Amino acid sequence: MDPATHALFGAALAIGASSAPRRSVVAACAGASLLPDVDAVFMPTGWDRYLVAHEIGTHSLAGAVLLGVLLAAGLGWWRPSLKNGAIWAAAIAGTAGHVFWDLANGGDIRLFWPISPLRIGGHLAAMGDPVVLIPLLAFGFVAWVWRQHARIAADIVLLALAGVLVARVGLQHRALEAHARAVAVPLVWRTAPSRGASPAHASGRELSPTVEDGPAIERRAIESQWGTLADWWVYDRTADAMRVWHVNGWTGDVVLLQRVSVDADSVEAAADAVRPAERAVKLWDFAFVRRRPYESGEDVLLSDLRFCISGECGVWFGGHLDAAGQPREEVVIVGPWRMTRPIAR
Repeated sequence: MDPATHALFGAALAIGASSAPRRSVVAACAGASLLPDVDAVFMPTGWDRYLVAHEIGTHSLAGAVLLGVLLAAGLGWWRPSLKNGAIWAAAIAGTAGHVFWDLANGGDIRLFWPISPLRIGGHLAAMGDPVVLIPLLAFGFVAWVWRQHARIAADIVLLALAGVLVARVGLQHRALEAHARAVAVPLVWRTAPSRGASPAHASGRELSPTVEDGPAIERRAIESQWGTLADWWVYDRTADAMRVWHVNGWTGDVVLLQRVSVDADSVEAAADAVRPAERAVKLWDFAFVRRRPYESGEDVLLSDLRFCISGECGVWFGGHLDAAGQPREEVVIVGPWRMTRPIAR
């Protein structure tokens, strides 16, 4: 989730928990809500390494609580007047609140690391989702301008956010049921919806009519569309293809938007060749390979269908091969930035 959501939610927690919280308590909770993202220090070493670290460490339950304890202890050492139970509670609540929203967000984290490698994600809110962020911004404005009403504003926004998440849980369940019904019967590709433009697929272009026979689903994922309660992206994977669907959890409408062929052998070969591709296979459930010329050789890159917008993918992990087909360097591409490293031995 975005930093504004984390910080404002932390402030709302601190203010809503007490009729007259001290500013130091509110600041501790809001600041602690940003602390788990300290793992961003791995970004300069490569986005592939960062994503591995982001699933564990500071974003596990144990790591978040440890960060809160360290922050509270550090504040008490820096200023003895901050050495009290309220600061400790605020710091731990802030880091736990960060993990809560990252669970609700579109990614997966290993919540019980290092005890369990299980990856968990609610997929109930998009990054910077206005359905979540706008109420929090309204709370922040009221709390800043009319401080005497901050407690009421905090209670209202916390109840509103709880209502949003409960509604999305129900609509997500309905969307998954609609998808399950749809893939069990023949389907026809239709025109992709143009609103809510998002991943990989919402190009609005006319798709050639094709009938699907409902092959067995090996893997499925769902993500909330930005700025809406009822619309979802559903991704599924069969033995030979990955597909993207637009599903409305309220009406039950299901539209097939994109189908990408799966070549498991190519994915495995890329993962065996270079470390970034190996990390991609471990991190991503909908990975696919693309080969494209670059300088005197070619890039062999992996992306995930969920990172793609209108056919353009924003994240690629892989390697550069020379004219003889030998790996020469590791490659990580994020948006317009291309990072290269020597081949790890």
